Amino acid sequence: MQVTFNIADTLTANIRGTMVERDLTALPTEALVYIFQYGFQRINNDSAGQNKGEDAVANSDKKWKALTEGKIRASSTRTTDELGKECRRVAAERVDAAAKAKGVKLDADNRKALVAKLAATEAIINVAKANLATMAEIDIDLDF
Repeated sequence: MQVTFNIADTLTANIRGTMVERDLTALPTEALVYIFQYGFQRINNDSAGQNKGEDAVANSDKKWKALTEGKIRASSTRTTDELGKECRRVAAERVDAAAKAKGVKLDADNRKALVAKLAATEAIINVAKANLATMAEIDIDLDF
């Protein structure tokens, strides 16, 4: 398959907060194909979210459908579990504080496992529910 499209000779990338301009005309065809394939894979992985198997493929299919309809920023319709998110946030704070207090450096996998385990406890769920209820009651009126 041959694809032809027009893009600017340069693109700007945000590299960890620093804007860098790249000259696309300097790239050989193989590099452009690699960038396209990498972007394709990344879009599919990102749309899958934390899901695996059939759920991941279903989210990827939704994203693909949106792209075929010209919807670039369309979500794969992942839902947000506010309570789960708050449980993980509170649990992560507790795990990080406990590790710091004991002078322990956790690797990413151990931290993730501890956060997941703690986030499922009744105590953390109750704290998260209280936090969400409090946030819902706060009426913020900011003038900028």
